[in-house]
Amino acid sequence: MSNQIRKIFLILLIPFLAGIAAMSFFQDAYAHEGACEVLDLTDLYRSVSGYDVIVLAEVGNILETSPKSIKLHVDAYFKGPPTAHVLTPIYTDGHCEAQLSSGDIVVAALKGFPGAKILWPSKGSVFFIKKGNVFDNEGSSLGFTGEQFIEVLRESTGQYAIPAKLSSEAASLNIRSVIIPVLIAAVCILGIGLFLQRIWQKIDPE
Repeated sequence: MSNQIRKIFLILLIPFLAGIAAMSFFQDAYAHEGACEVLDLTDLYRSVSGYDVIVLAEVGNILETSPKSIKLHVDAYFKGPPTAHVLTPIYTDGHCEAQLSSGDIVVAALKGFPGAKILWPSKGSVFFIKKGNVFDNEGSSLGFTGEQFIEVLRESTGQYAIPAKLSSEAASLNIRSVIIPVLIAAVCILGIGLFLQRIWQKIDPE
């Protein structure tokens, strides 16, 4: 009798366990599908490490390429090499992409690098600056200004780099930031050398 009860119990238990396993599988699949990239403002120092490029940019035209892409005219880089004034993220036909319109001023956290494949930002990775205030992808105000947001990002990434729009501008920036300081340093070193030489000649005329 006890063996029959055990068999009945096992027969009932097997489909029960199979049902639990199936539910767990579908929950995990759904959670994975619903997981979109998010720039967590409550923990920026950790969150920014999940992105390759973070920019302040104006949204340009949507390009009907295959896949669809969009122009981002970059004003500043908070993270990533500031080598391109225009980025062209591509649409991946997923469920996470942010809604962008031409003329939007955004802070966008992106995957990929300038000059290579770069992906369209997710809903949680884009913030809109309108009339000096910051809004999320749903249009809700976040309660702080664009200037405050930019300053916090600068502190979190340690970077605020402005890309050169023209090659001539890039050259002038290099002259101002590299060549001129080097020339000044060389002149100072030469002057100190001549001064020390005169002192030495006074001490030891021979």
